[in-house]
Amino acid sequence: MDVDPESAAANLRLGVIYGEREKDLTKSEASFKQAEALYRQADNKEGLAAVYFNIGMIYDALSKLDVARQQLQLAIDSGSPYLATGRRFI
Repeated sequence: MDVDPESAAANLRLGVIYGEREKDLTKSEASFKQAEALYRQADNKEGLAAVYFNIGMIYDALSKLDVARQQLQLAIDSGSPYLATGRRFI
């Protein structure tokens, strides 16, 4: 699947697709890593929280709870105001 490599949102969504639908953790992590780098470069806390949250949820579904917990804690620590609203980041 081709996406704009400079689109953080597209890479985030692709990470979710690879992780949830395709069950391809390698491609999922690569997409999330690209999204994380772009959101970090833009100093976008909400985007970073979305990346960490979605990675955490994928690892939770795979019963890799230590990694899931770590990623979800990163989402909390990101300082995103969205975490207070209960919105799901996808």
